[in-house]
Amino acid sequence: SVRLWRSLGFQEIGRVPKAGYLIKKNEATKQANAEEEEEEFVDAIMFYYSFV
Repeated sequence: SVRLWRSLGFQEIGRVPKAGYLIKKNEATKQANAEEEEEEFVDAIMFYYSFV
């Protein structure tokens, strides 16, 4: 999604470190129908676009 905002002309003006909590679900084994979860904090990116 960052590439999309940049391609539309938005400029990255800042980051907030570890602002969001992301849970990724990975399939561990198909036979056991178990899922492995990976948790991490991710940065929030602030974008700017001048409409004038």
